[in-house]
Parts: sequence; C-alpha cells; structure tokens
Amino acid sequence: MANRTYNQFQGTLQKGVVTLYAKLTFDGAGAATVVTSEVINPLTSPVTINPSNGFVGETITPVGPEYTIKLQDPYVRLLLASVVEVGNPSPSIGGVAVTLDSVDSQNNPLVKVAFGGSAPVSTTALLALDLANSTAL
Repeated sequence: MANRTYNQFQGTLQKGVVTLYAKLTFDGAGAATVVTSEVINPLTSPVTINPSNGFVGETITPVGPEYTIKLQDPYVRLLLASVVEVGNPSPSIGGVAVTLDSVDSQNNPLVKVAFGGSAPVSTTALLALDLANSTAL
C-alpha cells in the first residue's frame, strides 16, 4: 500500500475537509431562503438551532436558473456540492450544478448553483458543500 495519511474524521486523503450544510426553503415563486433559526421542538422547548452554520442567511432570488449562495468565511477550494429534496413525493430539484466557484474570495466567498429538473417551488432542500480548508499536503 502506498504511504498515505488519511484524515481521521473524513476518511479521505484531503487535509482540512469541512462540510457545510444548509437548509433551503423555496417559496411559490422559486426564491430560496437560507434557514438560520429553527425551533427544535416548538411545543415543549424554546431551544433554537442554526441548520445553516457557515452560510449567510438571506432570501435568494434566482437570476435565470442560478442561485448565489454566500459563505461566511473563505475556503481554499470547493470539493463537492450535493443536494437532497425533503418531503416532496414528486421531487422537482434533481441534482445541483456549480456554475461559479468563488469560495476562495477573501471579500465575498460564494458559490453559484443551478438545480436540475424543473424550477424548485414550494419545497425544502438540504445542500451540502465539501470544502478544503487547508493547503497542507
């Protein structure tokens, strides 16, 4: 076997891997909201969580098929983007394509994505971005 050092937590040869997860809710017009505050159990507990740590919470109006998703911090490079639709028996989102990768911008780190399938409306999606956070070999 080759002499390789695996990342303990990600099980990968890539060092400093960070995975950011975002919960996106789409309205009837196709605009997406990055959910930043959610009550865990609204009937019994006032505890809230942020299901989108690492992302800038805002409403995103698409420009054509593209959604611009802003990050709170810059990263070395984007490794993978994936999306899963939640609670829709007839999924409309399909997959995700990265149309602009600008995660390394020091002033405005962002990713532009386009979703496959039809335009997402009145649905919820979970977006995951795997990012390299180290230049170490």
